[in-house]
Amino acid sequence: MKVNPSPSMKGPINGANLTADTRNLPWHRPPEITDFNMGVQRMMKDIDEERETQLLYSLLELEVPVYIITTNLLLRKIGRGIIPIDLAVLMAGPVARYIEIIARDNGLVPDMDVESDEEPITPTLLQLQMGTEEEIRELLADGISPEDLDSDEPVEDTEDEPAMGLMGPVGDMVASKEEQASMLGEPAVDEEEELV
Repeated sequence: MKVNPSPSMKGPINGANLTADTRNLPWHRPPEITDFNMGVQRMMKDIDEERETQLLYSLLELEVPVYIITTNLLLRKIGRGIIPIDLAVLMAGPVARYIEIIARDNGLVPDMDVESDEEPITPTLLQLQMGTEEEIRELLADGISPEDLDSDEPVEDTEDEPAMGLMGPVGDMVASKEEQASMLGEPAVDEEEELV
């Protein structure tokens, strides 16, 4: 006869996560840099690294606004515990200016507009801009023409299907006032009493 082994006591205790020290997260510890000048120099040095430079050029060529690039770079530094949030707010201006200088030195025209009327950058938009021939064929098969993608007007759905499902409309039926009152648990009110 096989005997079941005794249960293991090596697992975490229930509720241990509620009493654990959360300072293990990078943004809960004191930041590495608290000086403004040191923070800006560190950002410039990090932007000049090959991988960051490639990312920066790619985003600038896709005409991503500079404020979005700057926000992304600073949020990554905050998440890693390198700079605090308040210092990142102060550093946003110089970092955006540095990105603008890099773009102009390389013949790119950066979008410095803070409030852009363009549509937000989504994975679909990036895929369309960097799309392959196969993806364009799929769009054409779905009935979307390249002219529709270039136009500012949204593509209209040609199918007019009514909403169905559990929360869909049952029909043109509307419950009478008596039915509505009974559903709400209220006493039925006669129309004659309402008028009085």
